[in-house]
Amino acid sequence: MRRVIFVDDAPEILKHLQRTLAPMQAEWTMEFYPSATAALAAIRETPCDVVVSDMTMPGMDGAQFLGEVRKVCPQ
Repeated sequence: MRRVIFVDDAPEILKHLQRTLAPMQAEWTMEFYPSATAALAAIRETPCDVVVSDMTMPGMDGAQFLGEVRKVCPQ
């Protein structure tokens, strides 16, 4: 099963994604994080297969976050 991580600082977008993607639960393990920092901590614990990120987050934007993901989990 693929582990897919979604990151967005807007809680309403994360909730919408959870509802919309609920039918995929049989195929994907999905995790939703409100910050890049929280998502990076989870990825350090257990690598993921796919990352979907907002590009305009405070603190660490999506490009910076994905660059960090690449260092932590290059595969």
